[in-house]
Amino acid sequence: CVCVCVCMTPSPKNPPGSTTLPLTPLPKRSLLGCALHLRDKFVHALPRETCCGCGKPLFPADPAQQESVFVSQATGRAAKLHPERVLCGHWFHRRCLEKFLHTPPFERPCPRCGVSPVQHATLWTDRRAREQRWNKASEKRREIEDVADMLGF
Repeated sequence: CVCVCVCMTPSPKNPPGSTTLPLTPLPKRSLLGCALHLRDKFVHALPRETCCGCGKPLFPADPAQQESVFVSQATGRAAKLHPERVLCGHWFHRRCLEKFLHTPPFERPCPRCGVSPVQHATLWTDRRAREQRWNKASEKRREIEDVADMLGF
């Protein structure tokens, strides 16, 4: 991403010091705008954000525990508390978002802004596929409960 800043420079027809305007805009490539946007929207704001699913802070208050948010100590894979941004711009912990998307009702709106349905770029957002997956898991759970009841567990 490269932002373009418009700098006002005197035109050849209007030398510096002349009292007539307009000045002609001269595009100047700059990363400053992008850097300021990232700083304001993420570096300063993100540590204060809370999860839309559970309401807890996205990051632990103790800086020594920050790494646990991104990498699971046990598996070395992405942690379930990893912050995920949905398409409406709000934040969830990964496990909260998975629970939100994969349990009924499947077309729930965002708890913060009301955009319906909540969508994520990499997690399943197809309603039918989520319903089928839920139904299959529910059938399996019921079968296990029935067998446990028959055997007296």
